[in-house]
Amino acid sequence: MIQSHDNLTWSPFSMFHNAGFRMAEETNLSYLPPSHSSALVVDGFMFPSMVGTVYFADRDALKGKLVDNLKDVRPTILVAVPRVLEKIEERIRDGMAGQGAVKRRLLAWAAKEAHKHLDKVRQAGPPVKPGAPSVESRPPPIKESMQYKLAKKLILK
Repeated sequence: MIQSHDNLTWSPFSMFHNAGFRMAEETNLSYLPPSHSSALVVDGFMFPSMVGTVYFADRDALKGKLVDNLKDVRPTILVAVPRVLEKIEERIRDGMAGQGAVKRRLLAWAAKEAHKHLDKVRQAGPPVKPGAPSVESRPPPIKESMQYKLAKKLILK
């Protein structure tokens, strides 16, 4: 893939403004090789331009240590490729396999509540309207349901 200067500057600018990231408040865990186009755009251009913090994962992150790194860093933004998400899901499923039915049902319930909340967030659209100069143009924040708050506190922490 050929990256132009315009591409490398416009992509982070667009992601920052359309996703509603907060200047100087976001953290990211970088685990992709620097030659990967997503790593280049996010770690190399977006985070420095928004004064964000980039943590670098252990060299063995893609060999099973990524979840441990995620627990340590707790990033506010995670840029992920599909295979990495599949491996995280696989690790969660493996961990739950030996658990009792109650724990498995609680996890399924918490995941369902998280998906419902995410659907509400997506339906609301981007937190900042493109081209908006100020905070006044932000839509009201999404209200968290009591079930989601409970799931977040007990299970999703």
